[in-house]
Amino acid sequence: MQGWVGMTRQRSYLSTVISSVSNQLVTGPPKWLLGASLPHPKKPQVIARRTDKTGDSWCLLHWNPENILPDSWVTERTVETQHKRIIPLTDLPQQSMLTLHPSFYSTHRYRKHRRK
Repeated sequence: MQGWVGMTRQRSYLSTVISSVSNQLVTGPPKWLLGASLPHPKKPQVIARRTDKTGDSWCLLHWNPENILPDSWVTERTVETQHKRIIPLTDLPQQSMLTLHPSFYSTHRYRKHRRK
């Protein structure tokens, strides 16, 4: 009797695992893991303004979340177009990627170590 119960539990476990794997294969990984872009666009905040000798106004944009994109000076006319910025993961510097998640630019290769 125990053998029968053990087999049915094992079958139900295997069917659960198989359905989970097939569901993951159908849905696929998120687009941002495939290098499309970050899941949330970065939003800037104007932290300073200046006027140059020609009379053009410039704004210093600070991007949130911090330590991902450097602050940048843009003309006041382009501030409205810079309200969102979607950046591909491959365009970010390595230090920014490590800030997001350490596994994005991991130097350790995960492979099976075998004795020769």
